[in-house]
Amino acid sequence: MITATSPAQRQATDDGTVPPLERIRDRVWAVGTAMPGEQPRLKYTLTYLLADDDGRVHVVDPGWDTDANLATLRAALHDVGGPVGSIVVTHLHPDHLAMAPRLRQETGAPIVLHELEAQAVAELADFRDVDPAAWGVPADRWDEVRALRHARGAYRRVTPDVVVRGTVDRLNHPGLALEALHTPGHTVGHICLRLPAEKLLLTGDHVLPAIYPGLGLGGRATVNPIAAYLESLDRVAGFDDHEILPGHHYRFTGLAERIERTAAHHRRRSDEVAAALAADPDATVYRVAAALTWSGGWERMRGFLLYSALAQTAMHIDLLRTRS
Repeated sequence: MITATSPAQRQATDDGTVPPLERIRDRVWAVGTAMPGEQPRLKYTLTYLLADDDGRVHVVDPGWDTDANLATLRAALHDVGGPVGSIVVTHLHPDHLAMAPRLRQETGAPIVLHELEAQAVAELADFRDVDPAAWGVPADRWDEVRALRHARGAYRRVTPDVVVRGTVDRLNHPGLALEALHTPGHTVGHICLRLPAEKLLLTGDHVLPAIYPGLGLGGRATVNPIAAYLESLDRVAGFDDHEILPGHHYRFTGLAERIERTAAHHRRRSDEVAAALAADPDATVYRVAAALTWSGGWERMRGFLLYSALAQTAMHIDLLRTRS
């Protein structure tokens, strides 16, 4: 059973507010950092603070770069106490990464990214690199999709000081053993972070309790992002006895059930895409996407949501053709 373990975070999700600093374990805290935009279910990123035996605090996903968020982090760090030891980022999206350079400049702490994510950041190879005509997007909507290409102000050419390598790496600090697990799909270099002693798993945007994360949203993938994502879900499925600390919404238990629901969502989507293509073999990505069931309704898809729907559809089409 999927159970919210933070009433404050759950209430903030329901109310569209930002949760305050909250202690999770003796050396683990969470604080909400606000997100811009009008998505009602994504009002904040959960930033985590992990203290080691030397009194240093390791910041995970410091959030969007705004003066207000910096003030939130300063206040949280003051309450927790201790200097910043490192800034660990699960993936390149600005609601997780953008504050990292300013926090590094202020504290001198190193930024930590997976090596594939560091490469993707250097290339800025993300969802802006799309040709709407190739997806069959009507010409009167090209500018809506292309506008995402010009959202460069939210992205930073960040060079990390430390890179996570391979499938499993360890970021060991005095009294704080932090295991980094490569979980591609949402982006090519996404990582989850595990605290084995505390039985905590920080999932970034890999597994979320209230929505299904978009896939293929950063980096040049050599494997279909849906296939990579499903394999990555298996990589963390053995931690059902852990409390899950996601990048958004609220912490929860019941990882195995959430993973099954998430995988089932993608299986249903592939079945829908296959049915749409069977009915219209020459359909463009746009026409297939318009034939699918979307929780918010196809007619409400605008901007990033439109891009994401088209991208997911294109990936499912590719996956079906690869497997046929």
